[in-house]
Amino acid sequence: MSMKKRVLIASIIFSVVFILSIFSREIGMCPPYSYSTCSDFSESLAMLFFPILPLFFFSIITYFMREEIFQVWWKFTRVWVPLSMIAILLAPAYASDWMFPIDKGRIAFFTAVVFVIISLILIVREKLRLRK
Repeated sequence: MSMKKRVLIASIIFSVVFILSIFSREIGMCPPYSYSTCSDFSESLAMLFFPILPLFFFSIITYFMREEIFQVWWKFTRVWVPLSMIAILLAPAYASDWMFPIDKGRIAFFTAVVFVIISLILIVREKLRLRK
């Protein structure tokens, strides 16, 4: 099985985990009341797997592109996604500073936005380089 296919399958699986954890109360995995250990764990798991959504999006895009473009993107991705997941894991659940609030949600959003921007730059740059 090619690396493209493995990345696509893994991103699909982890995207399903993200969706299940974000909607854990609605689908009945956790009790419907707001403060439970299950829902706290599900929300933390959802924040941890938040960077997987852009990974899934870009794995679909690069799946249909040339192998060289995928390899350039994959070299960046295999470092960035685990590092962003570690940063999310180490971030506090709730912000305690009013001036510079840092929590899991903000770190997850920031790492995902940076991932999207850098991925777009890498893919476009490599595509233009291969055209010439």
